[in-house]
Parts: sequence; C-alpha cells; structure tokens
Amino acid sequence: MKMTKVNLCLFSLAMAAGLSSCNRDDELVSVPPAVANETELITTMQVHFTEVGMPSNTFTYEYSDVDGFGGNPPVADTIILDINKTYNVTIDVLNESETPTDTLTGEIDDEKNDHLFCFEVHGVGLTINRTDMDGNGLEVGLASDWMTGTTAGDGHMHITLKHQPGVKDGTCAPGETDIEADFEVKLQ
Repeated sequence: MKMTKVNLCLFSLAMAAGLSSCNRDDELVSVPPAVANETELITTMQVHFTEVGMPSNTFTYEYSDVDGFGGNPPVADTIILDINKTYNVTIDVLNESETPTDTLTGEIDDEKNDHLFCFEVHGVGLTINRTDMDGNGLEVGLASDWMTGTTAGDGHMHITLKHQPGVKDGTCAPGETDIEADFEVKLQ
C-alpha cells in the first residue's frame, strides 16, 4: 500500500488525537476521588440543661473518651435531675484529641440532614423529645426537652450520634455511629 501525502497527514492526525486523548484520560484517572461527608472524630459529649421556668438553674454533664476506643476507659458524669421537671437540653460535641480542641457542634448543625441523636433511657421515668429539625423535617436532637417522671430512681441513658448521609429516615437504624455515650441517671 502506497502512502500519499494526504493519507500520511490523516494517519498523523489520528495518532496525535489518540495520544492526546490518552494523556487526558490518564490525568483524570490520577486525580483522587473527593471524599464526601466523612464521619467526625468526636471524643467528648457535653449535655447542657436549663430547667424550664428557672433559667438560672443551668448545669452541664460530660462524657469523654479522649484517647479513643481501646485506651483508657471513658469518663462520664452521673446525670442528676429533679422529679416532675422539664429541662431544655442542648448537646455540644468536641474533638479533644486536637490542640486546640475542635468544637464540632456547628459542623453537625450544618450537616443536620445527615445526623441524628438517639436517646435510650433505661430504669427511670424520663421522656425525651427532640425539638430541632433538619431541612427535610426530620428530627436532629442537638436540642431537646427532657421531662422527668414523678418517681425517684436510678437508671442509665445511652446517647448515640448517628451519621446518616443519604440514608436518614428519622430512625436510629441506618448509618454509622460517630459517638456513643453512656450516663448513669438519678432522679431525685
């Protein structure tokens, strides 16, 4: 087969186009994919209480596991509440493994469509209602009302922050756990 100038030019153009497209594809492949909405490292949960009708009666209880899973055991305050009361409650979450401490509450609030605080009460008369909502009308739990029953007693509370990007449905089942905190609870 005899190569004419036209055939040689077309062959050269085809080769150049093929090589440049390979280079572009290689460049695209070498770019790492973006990580969307990673779970947060949370070492500390602070639970802030204000008694309804008594704004000067405020107090905070804390759960902390600064060295993480497998290190020293976590430290948790005992939550002590009066019977027959209602408390406005807010939660702050922190990463104390960094200096300075990284407060993640604002990030959780910004990503509230992907987060849910779950509350499990055992052994005491305590009702918890989340009072904040995400953009889809689902509860979040950074803010809640806690109503104590009429009977004194001891029990415990398990609070879990679930990370639920793309799967949040208003329940605690889907997603991953950002932090779990166990508190002893005394109603007096």
